[in-house]
Amino acid sequence: MKNLFRLKHWQLFIILTCMIFVSIFVANSGLKIGNFDSIQLSIFVRLIGVIILFLWYLFLGLSLNNMTHNPHKFKSGLFILAIIFCAFGYSNMNLQVIFSGNYIIPNFVSMLLTPLTLLGLIYVFYNLPISLKSLETNRKVTFSECIVDLILLFVFPIGIWIVQPRLNKLFMNQKN
Repeated sequence: MKNLFRLKHWQLFIILTCMIFVSIFVANSGLKIGNFDSIQLSIFVRLIGVIILFLWYLFLGLSLNNMTHNPHKFKSGLFILAIIFCAFGYSNMNLQVIFSGNYIIPNFVSMLLTPLTLLGLIYVFYNLPISLKSLETNRKVTFSECIVDLILLFVFPIGIWIVQPRLNKLFMNQKN
């Protein structure tokens, strides 16, 4: 997990940007592998990107929450559950494009995943920016002070370009 935060901002930016461009390229290429056409392959690339992004959020949130001098603590178990709901919700949305006629997930599960994904997003994107800003300022901050950080965390991969150097600085200061 600590190796993820040793990555430079440009490395994470390139990884996530490549996932986006590869997805677009594959969707427009007419590529076919076995029974999978270009749109289905593009969705699988997007799923890998979603998993990478939410793993970054997960590791980020757990690492920030485990810092001893963090003024804003949140429930790690609930955070993990929120990340799982978000990842499943976005994955389900992408998979519905592939299997539009033959649902691989029952409709009632999809109906439950939608509000759970929304609640997960609210929990994740409420706690991450507050925790980050609280650690940087060494005081408990209000949500209104973290709106810019919320936008930066939500708008990937561009937000990573700005957030990751701040994270590297926080983790380097913790070691000292």
